[in-house]
Amino acid sequence: MLDETGDLGMEREPVERTTILLVDDETIVRDALKRLLESRGMFTVIGQACNGLEGIALAKELRPQIIIMDVMMPVMNGIDATRQIIREMPESKVLVLSRNSDDEVVEKMLAAGAISYLNKHSTGKSVVQAVRETKKGHSCFSPAIAERLHERMGEPFRRAKENESLLTQREAEVLQLLAETDSKHAIAHELGISVAAVVEHQKQVMQKLRFHEVEALTRYAMNQGSWARAESGDG
Repeated sequence: MLDETGDLGMEREPVERTTILLVDDETIVRDALKRLLESRGMFTVIGQACNGLEGIALAKELRPQIIIMDVMMPVMNGIDATRQIIREMPESKVLVLSRNSDDEVVEKMLAAGAISYLNKHSTGKSVVQAVRETKKGHSCFSPAIAERLHERMGEPFRRAKENESLLTQREAEVLQLLAETDSKHAIAHELGISVAAVVEHQKQVMQKLRFHEVEALTRYAMNQGSWARAESGDG
């Protein structure tokens, strides 16, 4: 039998909504983001913070899947807040939404553990897309930011891509999991190996791909295949 919408009258599975924490010192921005995201029916804003310190406290309490983080805020900035949140809650993923897109700031946010970075001129559609991609562990950048990252990181990343054929199957698995978590215990559990083995595999991956810092390797892992997902429609 059809219901009022013309669908068969059968129970539908409830949609599991992505939980989001907003950290921004501008109330008008937080309110606009909440309206935008919740209007899509797939996101729930479970908390709002007006500075980095408050953001850390709410992240610990609420354990959101996604944190949309500003950079320049009073009390504590987004860089320090992101660093602490990712260190203590690596399962949460940070998407930066900021007016500041200077190269140095972008690199500091990514080094702190942020996955994606959009400027506040981004369209609503772009923000929604970025949240979806960030939840999957895929990086998403505003076009201008993506272009500059290409220029600054392109050569090391291209060299690493060429050397991926040198990796063993297990090393390739470790590299893939680095895109999802920086917890060696979580990677060890997923692969059924010891933490010591994960450390050794990571060391071999770094040598073969010619990365000298773990942060650079992690960034490479997170961005594998994601550059093409740089958000479109930025005005």
